[in-house]
Amino acid sequence: MKTLVQLKQDAKSGRMSMEMTERYGAYGEQIPEKLRGIRRVLGANTVALHLQNNDGNISELQVKCASLVEYDADTLVVYEAGLRDLTDEERTILAEWKRIEDEHIKQNPFGDTYWKRKNYFATCTCPWLDGGDAVRGKRLEYVCGTPKIRDNSIKGEAILKYRVYFNEEVAV
Repeated sequence: MKTLVQLKQDAKSGRMSMEMTERYGAYGEQIPEKLRGIRRVLGANTVALHLQNNDGNISELQVKCASLVEYDADTLVVYEAGLRDLTDEERTILAEWKRIEDEHIKQNPFGDTYWKRKNYFATCTCPWLDGGDAVRGKRLEYVCGTPKIRDNSIKGEAILKYRVYFNEEVAV
């Protein structure tokens, strides 16, 4: 396996092209037409690779973190972040928030806890428990009513698969 840094170096070489072979479980004709076929990789930055679509437009293949990518110069697989159970610390923090929220609602039945919640989670050791945007690659989600953490350090399902090609001539 190659590293994410090597993937980005290859993307910047001007010799790389990629062909999407799978997209969220879809193959062949099920993949949107503009994403089919061999597409030239135009470059990379800190968060994405840039590919030229068949319609001439440029699309961005976002790469959130190295743990969600497998690259071996022949194939590239991108994974979604995986789900995990809450740690004891996370469960304690959520329980404390529930206590604070219940107390606030009891004292202010028509009050809003939005800013109180924002402040609580912004200053706690696990700010991703707010449930908004991901923080440090983690975000609280509820799956069938059960709290889970979507964590970039854990591979979930493969969502994109590419075949990688290199031409021998370096683009000018």
